[in-house]
Amino acid sequence: MPTATPSPIDFGPLNPMSDAALWTFWRALLEDLGVSLPLNPWILSQRLADYIGKDIDLEECSIPGAPGVGFGALIPFPDGYLIAYASDVSPSYKAYIVCHELTHIARGHPRNKEMLCGNFDEINREALQPGSGRYFSTWKEWEAETSAAILVELMHRRPLTDVEGSDLSESERLYARAIGGRAWRRSR
Repeated sequence: MPTATPSPIDFGPLNPMSDAALWTFWRALLEDLGVSLPLNPWILSQRLADYIGKDIDLEECSIPGAPGVGFGALIPFPDGYLIAYASDVSPSYKAYIVCHELTHIARGHPRNKEMLCGNFDEINREALQPGSGRYFSTWKEWEAETSAAILVELMHRRPLTDVEGSDLSESERLYARAIGGRAWRRSR
């Protein structure tokens, strides 16, 4: 699946991304992975595992005595990752949790065998920058939450139609644009 184009995944020095930069990151990565819309997080995890050359195992878990509590954990191993996520929540919430944890992998957040866990007791209430800890314990957690929202939105999008590049007549193209047809031009 990897292409000849450079990977958007860069495990070099890690810098926080804005929400616009995360949209760009995910568009490029999904294209590199050959993942089409509507997005399926379980297919994304398989393709990402192939792409980085490490296993990504997904395992549903529950917390005894706490039904319906949403949680996720990313546990790095030398040859891959384990994503443990809540089993007793809705399917859409499970997908959100998996997307959150996949972001940590795709962005290279876990370093030096670090296990990531958002701890809301550590929120820096003085910080004013998005992703700097104002609402989340770290900017990595902010990126994962923002990316999960982006990816879940992509789960509900239909594939874009290239209205301009189709074999539609001019009147059909005008009509398609009028009812919401969007032209999608890939930059190469």
